[in-house]
Amino acid sequence: MQFPRDETLRTLLSDLYCGESSSDLEVLSSQLLQILGQPSAHADSSFDVHSWNGNDVVLITYADTVVDEERPALQGLSTFVNRHLQLFAPVIHVLPFLEATSDGGFAVASHSRLESRHGDWSDLAALAEGRRLMADLVLNHVSASHPWVRQFLSDQEPGRFCVLEAAPDPCWDQVVRPRSSALFTQLQGPSGSRQVWTTFGPDQVDLDWRHPEVLLGFARLLKRKLNHGVRWIRLDAVGFVWKEPNTRCIHQPQAHRLVEVLRYLLTHACGGGGVVVTETNVPEQENLSYLRTGREAHLAYNFPLPPLLLEAAMSGSADLLNG
Repeated sequence: MQFPRDETLRTLLSDLYCGESSSDLEVLSSQLLQILGQPSAHADSSFDVHSWNGNDVVLITYADTVVDEERPALQGLSTFVNRHLQLFAPVIHVLPFLEATSDGGFAVASHSRLESRHGDWSDLAALAEGRRLMADLVLNHVSASHPWVRQFLSDQEPGRFCVLEAAPDPCWDQVVRPRSSALFTQLQGPSGSRQVWTTFGPDQVDLDWRHPEVLLGFARLLKRKLNHGVRWIRLDAVGFVWKEPNTRCIHQPQAHRLVEVLRYLLTHACGGGGVVVTETNVPEQENLSYLRTGREAHLAYNFPLPPLLLEAAMSGSADLLNG
């Protein structure tokens, strides 16, 4: 399948991968568009991203919050929501449901398989029927059991390019940490021990976004989720994806550019039905930095908002909510 030259995408990619040649960027752009498919009339136009309002509610849930021992979790969740919350929750955010090893699903071990207890891709598609469905792209890291990590340790493609290797150095003294565990972890492979970044803990191995293979892998995952009804994409831990020496290693310009690239690809694939939400558990002004240009996120995920809403409802006062 041939695609016309996409100068906008190529320009975005050139800012992200400044070391790549013009021809390599052209190839990468074409690969990404081929993965996501030809934009056409089938692109989802049922929802305009500017049409949400104060009446919209987003329900956030784990796949197995509703337990039905006789069937997979996503089937039980679908039945419960359709029966009791159909009008209340026009948007459902299902927290990570892919095969994982820890951290409530955020240590993703497979980009192609769901946890067996949750069901399969068809169950996810069934949940999406009649509503807007949000799912995560866990961008900063994968499980230490992910194929990319095993390939990295064995020096095999594509994983050999996908993991962020590290050496202790004073230039990392300013790194912002979301955890108290070690920033670097030694992993043992066939050729010996290798030290990798583990910003979120030893079972969550950071990815090397400097290599386009990581973007290609996430484009494939994005396409798979779109094919099964997901239209809202939350970019988990996106602020941490790019590390530069002698910086805080958070909110780097390349992280913002990556959000632009992913929004562009989502819009290419599903038009006005696609929504990008950034998950950055940071102070308000840092959160808003992903919204100001109008080219990055459509929405920013704000952790304090749900408990503040509950506090306002229970106390009858919006003082803290407005503070």
